[in-house]
Amino acid sequence: MTAIRLYQIVNNISTMAKSLSFMKIRPEEFATYLDRYNDIVPDNLRELDEYRFVTVPNLLQKRRGEKGGAWLEREEVQKLVEWKLKHGTFRPSLAKLVASNSEELVRTMTKAAFNDTDQSTPDMVKQLAKNLKGIGPATAALLASCYDPDSIPFFSDELFRWIHWDGIHIDLHNKKTPLKKPGKGWSRQIGYTPKEWESMAVKCKRLQHRMAAAHRPVNCLDIEKVAYVLGKEDVDLGDEKEDTTEEDEDGDNVDDEEEEHLQDAKGKPKRKMKPSRTTSSVGTKRKADSIESTELTTKRTRGNKSS
Repeated sequence: MTAIRLYQIVNNISTMAKSLSFMKIRPEEFATYLDRYNDIVPDNLRELDEYRFVTVPNLLQKRRGEKGGAWLEREEVQKLVEWKLKHGTFRPSLAKLVASNSEELVRTMTKAAFNDTDQSTPDMVKQLAKNLKGIGPATAALLASCYDPDSIPFFSDELFRWIHWDGIHIDLHNKKTPLKKPGKGWSRQIGYTPKEWESMAVKCKRLQHRMAAAHRPVNCLDIEKVAYVLGKEDVDLGDEKEDTTEEDEDGDNVDDEEEEHLQDAKGKPKRKMKPSRTTSSVGTKRKADSIESTELTTKRTRGNKSS
């Protein structure tokens, strides 16, 4: 094999990998990786996967029609946390914190978060993280994702890293800033903050719009599974792309474990970092990226079935 031919093969592989970024992945590539999820997930997680992906969402959908709306029982939350810990970093102290919530508190707080008609999706996640011990933004997003798996993404490590491969955070007003945590690719550090989740939700919504425009609609569970496969296979998507930056807003650098351990029953507010101001020239945007992220702040109506 000649050096030129070897270079062509390597270059083609690199080009293919870069096409799998969340901004460029095509519907057929997305479908291929989605189909591979069941081949990648360990056998010992399949029962918990069924519980998280099917059983609990169906249960919550059924409870929406009952008086007072949907809720979760403490045992159900504990099993979802078990799923989260076995899919990611195992933290036995986290499970103990979740178990310390009373059954009545879990039922009351999840019902309030799921059924507040004046509440936006980000508010739902924040309320769940604020009022239950052991429930930080990542776990709160998991509970909210079970309530609305089509539109609310779970804050998984693989999904966050895939969708932030470019190192850019986007807030609910479409302002772009560099991510605060160091690292890149599948090794990027994560702060597990509400603002990080909001950026992930905005980017997921953009991917959904792009797929829908190609007549291949996907939901947030699909996106999560594709990211899981890409992450577990350690697919190299290329160098981190430099992008534009705009005025940053207050952030929170407390990591997932620390945040979940620092919470008290009253949901005491945590410290916030001072905002930084960084600007540069703005590049050309894709048409799909012009979709307003304010859809995430649309108010819910009680008993509405999400699309």
